[in-house]
Formats: sequence, structure tokens, C-alpha cells
Amino acid sequence: METKLLRSETDLLIFISSVMDELKCARQVVMNTCLAFPFTQPWAFEFTPASSELPIDGYLRKVKEADFVIWLIGRKTTQPVVDEITTCISAGRRLLAFKLPSESRCEETQNLINEVGDYAKWAEVNNIDNLAEHIQKALSDEFVNALRDPAPPARRDKLQEMKQLSISRCQRMWTSLGVPDNIATELTNDPSVGDILEELPGPGVYRIEGDQGSGKTLAVERLFQKAVTCALNVSSQPFPIFVNARSLSEPIADYIDQKSQGYSCPSVQGILIIIDGLDEIGVYRADSVLEQVAIYTYANPKATAVVTIRPLPRLKSDIGERILIPPMDDKRCIDLVSRIADRELKSHERHAWSVSIWEAAKRPLFAVMIGSELYENPDFNVPQPVHLVKSLAERALQKAENPEIVDTLLQQLAVKAINSGKRVHLRDVCLIRARQKTLIDSRLVNEEDGTVDFTLSIFREWYAAIGLVEQTISLDDIQLATDRWIIPLSIACDLGDEALEHSLMVRLASSDPGLASLVLKEFAPIIVNTAQITAQGPDPISLRFTNLQHSWSTDEIGAPFLGTSVDTGEEIRQAMETWGQGLGRLYSFIGPVGPNGNTATLGIKFNGSSIYMSWYKGTRNLPAVVDLPDEYINTDNLDWSPSFPIRVPHTKWWPWIITKDYLISSLADKIKSKQLALESKSIDAVREFSWAFARAVKRQGDLDPTPINIHEILRYIEEEAIKYEPLQFESTDFYLNEHIRIIQDYLSELAKNEENIITDPWPSADQRRGRREIYSPQRLLERTNAIYAGALRIYKKMVDQWFKAFDTRLHLNRYLPVRLEGQLELLELPLQHGVNNPVPRLIWYPRALPIHEESTVEFGLCPQEGFIDDPQSYWNDEENRLKQIRPDRIDNLSPKYSIKLLQYSNSISEPLSATKLALDWLSSDLRELDWGEKIVF
Repeated sequence: METKLLRSETDLLIFISSVMDELKCARQVVMNTCLAFPFTQPWAFEFTPASSELPIDGYLRKVKEADFVIWLIGRKTTQPVVDEITTCISAGRRLLAFKLPSESRCEETQNLINEVGDYAKWAEVNNIDNLAEHIQKALSDEFVNALRDPAPPARRDKLQEMKQLSISRCQRMWTSLGVPDNIATELTNDPSVGDILEELPGPGVYRIEGDQGSGKTLAVERLFQKAVTCALNVSSQPFPIFVNARSLSEPIADYIDQKSQGYSCPSVQGILIIIDGLDEIGVYRADSVLEQVAIYTYANPKATAVVTIRPLPRLKSDIGERILIPPMDDKRCIDLVSRIADRELKSHERHAWSVSIWEAAKRPLFAVMIGSELYENPDFNVPQPVHLVKSLAERALQKAENPEIVDTLLQQLAVKAINSGKRVHLRDVCLIRARQKTLIDSRLVNEEDGTVDFTLSIFREWYAAIGLVEQTISLDDIQLATDRWIIPLSIACDLGDEALEHSLMVRLASSDPGLASLVLKEFAPIIVNTAQITAQGPDPISLRFTNLQHSWSTDEIGAPFLGTSVDTGEEIRQAMETWGQGLGRLYSFIGPVGPNGNTATLGIKFNGSSIYMSWYKGTRNLPAVVDLPDEYINTDNLDWSPSFPIRVPHTKWWPWIITKDYLISSLADKIKSKQLALESKSIDAVREFSWAFARAVKRQGDLDPTPINIHEILRYIEEEAIKYEPLQFESTDFYLNEHIRIIQDYLSELAKNEENIITDPWPSADQRRGRREIYSPQRLLERTNAIYAGALRIYKKMVDQWFKAFDTRLHLNRYLPVRLEGQLELLELPLQHGVNNPVPRLIWYPRALPIHEESTVEFGLCPQEGFIDDPQSYWNDEENRLKQIRPDRIDNLSPKYSIKLLQYSNSISEPLSATKLALDWLSSDLRELDWGEKIVF
């Protein structure tokens, strides 16, 4: 007897959803149509037999199992229908919606239609007699589309796959740190290890912050696994996505759409995106990603974004709720080390650890390294955290077939990975397949779709630094423009021999003082209760440093050895001269420069644990360094700058730190006094200063636009100004030898050209309210445009004049030329004393221009046609434009738009408006490079 051939697959299940009593006839039509359609099996609640399963469990289970859900839309919608359609969307089922004839639809129905509109296209059925035809054609199209474009794995399968990948990543993290496989598996399968975030966060943005090795990555991996479990159990839970920031190559919105397509509708169901390692892509790109995340979550109220990041003081965006990961307490630390070492840690072993090792052990990464060392070597004795990484790397190489080749490949990969800020194609590291396999087998890297990257950022930074120390790579091989090199350079400066350390720091400070400053900051101890160092101020001050060291530092705790006063002075003076080489013309303006243009003589004296230092201002020919006589300490002297005691920082880089602090303080003085702008000879700044000075002389009010006679001001300068103390106006000191000379030259030039009056350099008030001059909206717009355009010119002039050594690192300068676009609107504030007092608000954003164009300002009055109303669209557009016109700068640029409140009393009507705005931009840029103090104008 011949065996009957059976099909291996069941018919496609079609779930019918609607209010049963209202649409009884329509449901019957769908049933009949589906029964007649090949390979389909309809399911409708009223046509099913009795069941021991709860009704709600039964029909929602069928929704999840269905291949298609047909929703018949009538006048009303019940809660079971809402549950069915929501479950359909959550489970990623194919939804076919048909709007049947109805005179009206209830609010619940309309709300559900609106939600479904983001997920599927519905069809209008004008006559129920045509319903069967609509069903047949819709199913036919779905069959064809499915065959041409196979559906991705089912949502449940995808979630399970993602969870397994997360578990595998955790396993690799443990093993890459030298943890034995059996212990790594045990730790990976223990969800309590690293589970710092107890609950899934609600919608919004969350920043998981912690120092290197604090357990950020493991914490979000556990969070992701928890989120996947929730999504598997409850289909309406947000769909989770996990990505390392280095793998992001498209805007966040596009990435989410790509990863959720076929599995979820983010606007309906919600989304949870976790972005790990934001600090690894550089400050500017991190800033850009944070801005995009903020925009996305604002536009999608059901979206949650969690990012991990090391504390980055230069990060502009203060976005999201900060969740700090604190150090482990002693018990947790000891328990983790003991678990990795596979034995109980004895008290005498702990007491033998150095202070820096004990502090490092409070971070899980280093605790795991210590445990791994104890597992391999019970007599563990490592003085500094840096030796843990070195030992771990050496053990990994010992297991390789050819350690030298693997070491070279790891260094090459580190350089390419840091330069690019992304994963690296295997072929770009090595073309020989056998060597590629050897690289992957090192367990320090992971391979994904033909690309490789280090399992942990600590190894990427380590091998990049080792390449510099061993001189297998040079500074010419790396892209110093990116701040991703800051930590590797810091490690290299601290790991090499004394000659290499010195040569690296000298090379950086003399060629790129911005980068040198950021590298140096990695070694600067934390300063507490610190009075400000002033280059000119007479008050003695004292610096007190904590004993905290950078994680990588090999310095022993305690003050560095100081030789004789002359030897110590020579170290300080050499560091100062090196900064001077890098700063160029700026050094002659802010540095301790003598009459001959060279670095002045340094006077120095020890006083216990502090040193006094003073720079010679006289004309005598003195040696480069001299002992500072007691009579010059804490006294005013024309030949010597005020001396002050400095407690030497607890780092071998102290000469560089204290000399940079001196220069920063001197630069701050020039910025606060606005000399930097005036001395740059920017015509816009000179015009502002001249008008402000003329008003000060004539005692003319803020909003009084009356022109002033130039000859009266010149006569005042020649006859009166020298008799008085410096004239102060609006917190601006006009010094005879510094400011008035430039003002006098400018006004004299105007007089030569037969100009008799000086006026406000910007469009002035054009209306009057009582005795008060005010601006009409149009005139206020003209003034704002003019001031911002002038500020851009002043900023550019200052950079060209003084900051050539920084021009590739100053953020706004890298954006230039730029078009500032925005809108000015008047906000109506409550009546004050019966008078309406509108306050202008300026919302603006930059548009980068091709290099050959001139910067412009194009603000308009609100409402302004074409103004940005979709931040996400603006962001994506600007990112694409930057890639096209600034491909060499995109790594260090982040488009931002700003909101400024302008008030008649300050930013627009006050004296020196453009100058202050330009100096504010410059100060912000300098603070990002740790070359500026917080200055408020």
C-alpha cells in the first residue's frame, strides 16, 4: 500500500479581530473568504470550541501565533480588540486593517486607528459586498511580498538570539581578562554579577557614568538581558537594542529603524536602545550622539535610551539623568577577587597591596585582573595598576603561536581603531588569513562580520601606547587631531624611559599645546581648596593636592624629588620655554617674557614643601635661573613679578602643570580685561571700544544713541586722560598704555578722513517710550544680526592673531566659515508696574559652509518660514553636509543649535556686545582644551 505524502507545514493562521456583535456579518464574510483562500486557516473567537484556557489567554496567544491579523474597523472598539491589535504590533505580526462603512467612530476607535497608521496601511471598504475582494487581493499581495522579500526571523527568535549574543559578549569579557573558562562561565550565568541597575528605566535618556573599569559595560549587558526577558514574556514591552558606539555609522533614528524593522514599531510599542562606550568615539562624536538621542526620545515619548560613558569634563551636552557607578566596598571587592582566584583571599595578602592597587581593586575590571593574577600566581605582587594590564597582555601573548607577530598585529589594530573610532576590517590589519586567525585567537579581540576590535577599550589604549613606547609607531602615524589619542598618549608618556617620556611631552607641547594640555590633565592630581594662581596678583596663595593618581600612572604616591633650587628652576623654565614654542605669538602676550623677547629669568626659593617662584621684569643681564632673595618674597617690586608659594603636585609632570597654570591665569586676565580682543586689532572690537570709551567720557546712558564728537574725545585723551586713574565703564577698564592708545589711533584716523562724529557701531534704538529709547522688533533683529556677524569676525581675528597653535582644536574655529541661522521672537512677560516688558529670545543653529565662503548671519523674526521645526531632520541633514564639505574635520565637529535669552540690559544693548560674545565663544573653546577658566561676562 502506497504511503500518502503529507505536507510538513500547517496552513497560515489568520486571526480575525473586531467587535463581534456589531460586525457579525462582516466576520462571516472574512471567515468564508479565508476558508476558500489556499493555504490559510481563519481563527475567530465565536467559531472555536470550549477550552480550559482563560479566554484572554487563548485569543492573545492566537494573535502571537498568527501569520496575519485582520482588523475590521467599525464604529466602536472594545478593550479585547485594543489588546489584540497591540499584541499584534508587539509580536511583529502582519496586520491588515479594513475600515468598514460607519457614520461615526468612537474616540477609542480613532485613537487605535492613529496608532496603527504608524505600523500598517489600512484600506477603506465603502460597501461590505466588496470586503471579500479586498481580503483576497490583500492576502495575494502579502504572499508575493513575502516570497520576494523573505521575512526576518520571528520576533521571539530574534530576541533569544540577541540575548545569547549578549551572554557571549559577557563570556568574552571575562576570558579576555584571563579568567579561567569554567569560572568565566559561572560568572556569566550568574545574573546577579554586575546587575547594578535593578529596574528597567522608563522613557527618557540615562547616562551610566563611571571611571574606567567601574563595570559600566557589564551593567548595561545585564540590563539588556533583563529587557530581552521582559520582551519575551510580555509582547507589549519595549523592543531592546544593544550597540557599541564604535559600531554606529548612521544617525540614531536610522539605526533604530533598521534594527527594529520587522520586529517592532517603536512609536507604538516603544524602544530601549543601549549605547555602550560613548567615550571611546571621542568627545565631539559623543556629544553628537547624545544630542541625537535627546532629539529622538523627545520626538518618541515611548523611547528609552541608556548610554555608558566615562566622565568627560569637555562634553558639552548635559543630557539625560546621570547614574553614577560608585566604587565597590571592601567586602564586594574581596568577594570578587576571591571568586576569580578560586580561593579565599587572606588578610596578609590584602595588606601587602600598594595604595594604588587597593584603590584600583574597588573597580570590577581591576579586581578581576587581580583575581586572575592570583589564580595564575599565588605570590602576586604588583605595585601599580599599569603592571596588571602588562602582565595580562604578556600572558595572552604567551599562548599565541607566534607572540611577536600577534604583538605587532595588536599594535597595528590599536592604531587603526583609535584613528578611525570604529571597528576595523580584518584585511586592513593583515591580508594573510593565518595571521588573521592568530589575531582573533589572542582572545583580546572579537570578530564580527569581517571586522575586529578589542574586547575591552583598556587593551586598545594599552597596545597603542606600547607601539609608541617601543617606537614601532611614531607620532606621524597617528591622527593627533582626534581626542581618542589622549589616554594612549598619556600611558606612553608615563611608561617609557625618562628620555622617551620627556621627548614625547616636549614634542606635544612644542607642536600642539592643546593636545599636550589634555594629555597632561590625565596626570594632574585633584586640587582642593585652591586659591587661583595669578600672573600679576600680589596675594600669596597655596595649592594643596590630594594623593589621587590617574589609573595608569606609575608614579609612587608622594611629592617628587626636588634637587637644588637652580636645578628645580631649570626644569620649570625649560617647561615654560617649551610651552612658549608651541604657543607662538600668544606666548609673547601671556608668558613671562623679558625685554629681548625671550623667557625671562626665573627666581626660585624653597620653603619647606613649597617653592616660591618669580619672573624677572628688569633690564639687567641675569642668568636663566637665580635664587630668589628673601626681600623679594611677598613684596611689591618693579623688577620682579609677585612671588607666591606653590606646593609641588604629586606627579613627575609637576613642572608642566605649574607652568601651564601660570599661562592659563595670565590668559584669563587678558580675556577678562578684553585686551585679547582689542590687541588683535579687529576693527569691530576697536569700534566697540571706541564707542564705549566715548560714552564713558560723556557719561552717556546705555540706550542713548546720540552721536559723539570725535574731536572732544581726542582732546580729552590728550589733555585730561593722563591726569586720572584708569577710566572704568561697565566693568571695563580703559588703561592709558593698553587701550586708549589703540582708541586714539582709531579716532585720529577717522578725523583724518574728515569724520567728525562717532556713533554706535551697531543699529541703535529707533523708538522712544517716555524717556527711554527702545528697539522696534525689526531694528532689534538688525542689531542682533550685526552683533553676531561682528562677533564672528572678532573671534576669527583673535584666533588668527594669537591662537594659530590651537586653530585645528578650537571647536567654533573648526566650524568656520559658518552661516548662523535662527529666529528672534519676543516673549511677553507679565506686566511690571503696568508696563509690558517683552524679552527677546534668540534660537539659532550653525550651518557649515564650504571653506572658500565667508561667514554670515541670517536671523529672522518669529515666525520664520523655513526655520528648523524638526531637530532630527536638521541634525541628519547637517551631519550629511559636514561629511561632504568637511570630510577632514567631521570627527571633531558636532552640529548644535542654541537658545539665548536676549535682554535690553545686557547681551544686545550693552557696550562691547560683539566683543564679549566672541570672547565667550573663545573661552568655551579653550575650556574644552583645559586652557581656560570659567569666565562670565
